[in-house]
Amino acid sequence: MKIISGNSNLPLARKISSYFGLEVSHTNISRFADGEINVELTPEIKGEDCIIIQPTSKSVNASMNDNIMELYFIIDAVRRIPAKSITVVIPYFGYARQDRRVFPQSPISSKVICKQIEELGVDNVIVLDLHCEQTLGFFDIPAENVYALPILVSDMKVVFPDITNTVIVAPDMGASKKARVASEILGCSYAVVDKKRPRPGESQVMNVIGNIEGKDCILLDDMIDSAGTLCNAANALVERGAKSVRAYATHGLFSGQAFKRINDSAFTEVVVTDSINLFEGSLGSKKIRYISCSEVLGDAIRSFFNVEKA
Repeated sequence: MKIISGNSNLPLARKISSYFGLEVSHTNISRFADGEINVELTPEIKGEDCIIIQPTSKSVNASMNDNIMELYFIIDAVRRIPAKSITVVIPYFGYARQDRRVFPQSPISSKVICKQIEELGVDNVIVLDLHCEQTLGFFDIPAENVYALPILVSDMKVVFPDITNTVIVAPDMGASKKARVASEILGCSYAVVDKKRPRPGESQVMNVIGNIEGKDCILLDDMIDSAGTLCNAANALVERGAKSVRAYATHGLFSGQAFKRINDSAFTEVVVTDSINLFEGSLGSKKIRYISCSEVLGDAIRSFFNVEKA
């Protein structure tokens, strides 16, 4: 088995490789003067089961679309060597929120990405906490959605050894199922923030369903983008008597003014996984802490190939 990484999140790829006692295979990915992506792989992957690790998100040095194109070119290069099999691990799946037509003239962008990956000759796909799990239905090849909730809950247990005064809070109705599951695992209560959106990109808290007064609140979501919704929810919880507010999410996109909003918010701490490589940017807020998703992704790879953990 060989592990190959694009430039999107090489630190995470190294952690996953370490899980198996391997090193990331040498890959030379560069840009021509006009911005075109150039991919060169080592011939040692010929005839091997190849694992390509590439979040299709923005990263420290590239845009989301650049990282998607980089993934396509790596897949094609691996297929042409040729490899025995190709498994693509996408810790963050870009365009996952565009899984339906909002208007009759709109594309279903996430389906376009899925079909392109499939047409390039990929055998298996592993993703982490898809925004909408039904996106897996766009693949006609084996595809698995891995959940980060176990590692998030494990961290919560360390931060809150006495969970009796803690409440898991869903920042909106869409996250209520995840909040309820987390609360059942921890043995604590949960609440839901009722909000409305006056316009795209903005939210307004209308009510909080559940008892949060005097409680340590944990807002739980799958991703943090511009952080506007989450920070509004945190401030609303404090105004309604919460003792403290933390946030846990799988993916930290931190777009636009996210760092400033988090710094200025009522949050004690914001915890996300390392599914997206924005560590240099994370210096924008001391309230943000990262935990690794490498073990849950390593477990998923192991289940596909029946290999042992190092």
